[in-house]
Amino acid sequence: MPPSAKLGVLILAAGRSRRLAGRVRKPFRNLAGIPLYRHSLDLFRAMNEVSQIVLVVPRGELVRMRAVVRRLDPQGGRLTAVRGGATRAGSVREGLRALPAALRWVAIHDAARPLVTAALARRVFAAARATGGAVPALPVAETLKCGHRGIVVRTVPRQGLWTVQTPQIFRRASLEAAFTRHRGWRRWTDDASAFEAEGLPVRIVLGDRANLKITAPGDLNWAEIFFKIFSSRRCVWPMKRSRSPSLSRDRRFPVGGREERG
Repeated sequence: MPPSAKLGVLILAAGRSRRLAGRVRKPFRNLAGIPLYRHSLDLFRAMNEVSQIVLVVPRGELVRMRAVVRRLDPQGGRLTAVRGGATRAGSVREGLRALPAALRWVAIHDAARPLVTAALARRVFAAARATGGAVPALPVAETLKCGHRGIVVRTVPRQGLWTVQTPQIFRRASLEAAFTRHRGWRRWTDDASAFEAEGLPVRIVLGDRANLKITAPGDLNWAEIFFKIFSSRRCVWPMKRSRSPSLSRDRRFPVGGREERG
């Protein structure tokens, strides 16, 4: 794979962890004795497609994380740590600035999703190369209700609705152009929002239910269960499992829009 086709990865670990408060910020809490951010970091380090990884961290963790980076990458050519921004989108901008100019593709991953797999990342990368941008996502399965002051107002149709995961992968030039052109970038809560603002298509790739996001204390318990199950079976997870026939292939959708046959 030529250098221009390789992938730069931003691991976002600078969030404030408001919903999982405590002395230790969420990305630095342990899962199976290892900090959450290290699970993703080690996975991407092992992927040949990845040529550069930027760990985006809070100001208070920057010195310590740079020491970690020096220990893991003593030659100083593949890992770096930078201070994050005031918002998620701000952290993405800081991470983009730290990537080498030659990298044309960027993956953005939440450190709070420690159980991501290389198989999922590769499927998203393949879809992104075909479209310009791709995200892993799961179809909404539960019934959705709109409520007001604790009272159900109406049922929201779930057809066509997806819950989006990471890593989200994009052509870097298009992502950076969106940040330059749109003043509302600080309000973006995920990275596909940049492509939406530009009117660019984003392909949806079937995600992984085990790729859960650690948000509340109970999520750590679920992640421990997943980790122990797969570790005890001595397998590279996720386990093989049947898929719904209607979701057996990646399909192309404009994010937030109608299905587009791909």
